[in-house]
Amino acid sequence: MMQDLNGLCVTLDDAEALTAWNAVQRGMLSHAAVTPDHLAIVLDRAPGFALGHAVRGLSFLLLARRELMPTVQAALAEARDAVRRGG
Repeated sequence: MMQDLNGLCVTLDDAEALTAWNAVQRGMLSHAAVTPDHLAIVLDRAPGFALGHAVRGLSFLLLARRELMPTVQAALAEARDAVRRGG
């Protein structure tokens, strides 16, 4: 288990995924346009990473668009499934 930029343990075991996850966190706080690109790297390299799916859903939820609710719900389902699998 690795630690993210805040010193919190994350279930990532891939250094590139961790670097991208740290970039996601910074990007969310600074509203960086490249944040989705970093999140895509995280989920590509660690598809079972529950926090990644949760952030994806939250990002779509923050857009406050009713038509995105199926995407939000799908991300929630992925996050819950990842938690059940230990991610």
